[in-house]
Amino acid sequence: MSQAFLSQDAYGHRIFFTFNHAGKRMIYSTEEKTGFDLYHLALASDHNHCFPGVFVYGNTLFCLPATLDSDQLFLFTFDAGSHKLTPFKMLLEGYEGLFPNIFRHNGLWWLMCYTISDNKHWMNLFWSDDIQASFTPHAKNPIEVDEPLLIPAGPLIYYNEKLLLPMANPADNISSIELHEVLSLTSEDFSTKFMKRITAPERGNMGGGLVHLSGNEHYTVISARRSVFTWSGFFKNKKI
Repeated sequence: MSQAFLSQDAYGHRIFFTFNHAGKRMIYSTEEKTGFDLYHLALASDHNHCFPGVFVYGNTLFCLPATLDSDQLFLFTFDAGSHKLTPFKMLLEGYEGLFPNIFRHNGLWWLMCYTISDNKHWMNLFWSDDIQASFTPHAKNPIEVDEPLLIPAGPLIYYNEKLLLPMANPADNISSIELHEVLSLTSEDFSTKFMKRITAPERGNMGGGLVHLSGNEHYTVISARRSVFTWSGFFKNKKI
């Protein structure tokens, strides 16, 4: 289990995560009312899905997972009764769409995803004023990441009126999460700066390091590098 994303809707908190079974990556969910002990298969198909970013808009819970073996990026809706994800809209076609993030900022919808070329990660940004309308490519696409191997380590975070982008280096033996502050985000410009680094506690069972975080004002869920995943990385009221 990895890449856990936390969400909150009218039914309480849910966690969506990636599970690798028999060489196939699928999306599962679990919910607070069952103590996060009961897992539901939310999305399985002929493709490999991972990085299930989730958000609530209106009364609908949406999920935007990456599809590793396709150049199409689909937005899904979640049905709480069946615990299933259903395709809602194809957002992009012709892009790898790795580590997708979708969020609202300054009145616009922003879609962020990555491609890999020349042993580097490149960011692609898209924007729209309506989630059901077409997304326009950013003027600076593709955007070279400051450190070539950095990849997103979770959804963007609003903290103390700052927009933060969690990043991690999967090749880093330290396996820490870096928080980068988004300084400028417009249809013509994008810039960030390093803010701080989050590392695993010296004591505990996260010796392999941190690779992903997601949270809100109630919980923070952390994925750590381990040979076996446990929910010991699930902390309540953890502060940044």
